[in-house]
Amino acid sequence: DAQTALVWGLDGLHAGTLDLAILSGAEPPMLSARARRSPAALEREAKRRRRALEPGPDAQGIHRDLWHLDRLVLVSAPGVDPATAPHVTFRRGATTRALFEAYFPEADVVMELGSIAAVKGNVRAGVGVALVSESAVVDDLARGLLVHVPDPRTPLVRELHLAHRGEARLPPAAAALRDRLLSSSREAPTARRVR
Repeated sequence: DAQTALVWGLDGLHAGTLDLAILSGAEPPMLSARARRSPAALEREAKRRRRALEPGPDAQGIHRDLWHLDRLVLVSAPGVDPATAPHVTFRRGATTRALFEAYFPEADVVMELGSIAAVKGNVRAGVGVALVSESAVVDDLARGLLVHVPDPRTPLVRELHLAHRGEARLPPAAAALRDRLLSSSREAPTARRVR
């Protein structure tokens, strides 16, 4: 799941077995429902998140470069009534699923799937509505296989970061990949940025 991948990625960076990782700036909720009602717990979580977004290396020496602003949008097949359609989503543990649950807690989930291809395929078949990365559905939208579902909560924007142990410690191939990715990145139009 996403938490395991995050821990593995950070562990690999710390151990030197991984040179470069892509991490999401949007984290699944870390607090229980009870803890979210505690002002002290909320303040501790807010401070932890602010520290994670500060420039420079974190306490473990990991640098994060903002690479891409990934827009998450709601989509459905043409002709599907989003007001009555259930939702297709990712398995628990995926960042997109955590954001979906945080912003659409009232949603009726009919399917939990493990890949973007499976989510798109079921949405194209008319099973329901899904919150997905807009970049994953650009072709489907252009071909009319999917349509945007307007909602005031979208688009959500999650930050994708390139994480590494510092530019000087990157091998030439990883440094070239980092440079290439950063030079190809672009800012998304203004939207709700997830923290």
